[in-house]
Amino acid sequence: LSTRLNLPRVIQTSILWRLHSSLAAAVTAPGASNSAGDIDDLESSLPVYMNVFKTDADLMREWKRRCQLVQHSLAGDLRKCLRDGKSIIVQGSLLDPVELLASTWRMASDLD
Repeated sequence: LSTRLNLPRVIQTSILWRLHSSLAAAVTAPGASNSAGDIDDLESSLPVYMNVFKTDADLMREWKRRCQLVQHSLAGDLRKCLRDGKSIIVQGSLLDPVELLASTWRMASDLD
């Protein structure tokens, strides 16, 4: 997509989430392996809609948690693009549009 649109930055939220999950698993238990941990790692690496939750509120809570972590990971790239006046495409299901817009406005006002 970035090549076709001649844009230098296209970021996929699913890749950021998988990177975050794998790094968190490596930091919390380097070299350790148990069946319960493996199941937790598997569930955290799956898309949020493929996990089983007791209630819709639990699903939304987990989705928002993942969105916040991904948005935190995106903050540096977004700030750099705003500062340099460059374009960026962020795609994926782990975007909370309300929070992303609010944080982008805050970043833009901090640049002034």
